[in-house]
Amino acid sequence: MESASGDTNRHDHIMGTYFSLFARPVTLNGELGRSNLTLFGPSASIQPTKKLTLDFNLDDLRRTTSNDGIYMGSGALLRSASSGRSHQVGTRFIVGARYTVSPFVLVGAYFNHIWAGRYLKEGAVGKDLNYTAFYTALRF
Repeated sequence: MESASGDTNRHDHIMGTYFSLFARPVTLNGELGRSNLTLFGPSASIQPTKKLTLDFNLDDLRRTTSNDGIYMGSGALLRSASSGRSHQVGTRFIVGARYTVSPFVLVGAYFNHIWAGRYLKEGAVGKDLNYTAFYTALRF
């Protein structure tokens, strides 16, 4: 479970939100940020070989409070707090893979799908979201 909130007054036009610096890497994505969300659900990692790890997540995404807006990964406001009453933002499924090339190089990829929930559909056309990422980590 991950939880972040911070906006105390949705009418003052001040973001006042929390963005955690050290979240699990698989939760990092570009389309929907973690600010003001509570994520709850199962996750599993399996290691079929010494160098390959597969990650799976299924999360329920909810606004932490009714004063919380939803932000994109960049920090830009996606939906204001007053644009809906529901706390249910959506359900997210993530599948990822990490491969250790050497003690100094790691490559990976993940696919992230969010089924739009009631909050995203209130007052606007809420659509499902997809995000795919490829990355390389270098250790010195």
